[in-house]
Amino acid sequence: MNLIFRCVDVMGDDLDKIINTCRSALLREPLSEPLYRRIIEAHLQNGNRDMAHAVLNQCRSVLQRYLDSDASIETLALIEQ
Repeated sequence: MNLIFRCVDVMGDDLDKIINTCRSALLREPLSEPLYRRIIEAHLQNGNRDMAHAVLNQCRSVLQRYLDSDASIETLALIEQ
């Protein structure tokens, strides 16, 4: 997983590439809240709050379904910025 985040860091401002890379990684690690956070951040940087909310809702749904847990305060706070 660290390799994914290092690759994303190298992508710099290519938000579409960051989003696509993280989405692909979620297929292998669907419970990775840090991946959801990075996608949310990229959507927010892109000015797309609706997509950021959609990804947050997806994250919350997956975590609730498989872990009986909600997203962390850190993840929820991203939307409130």
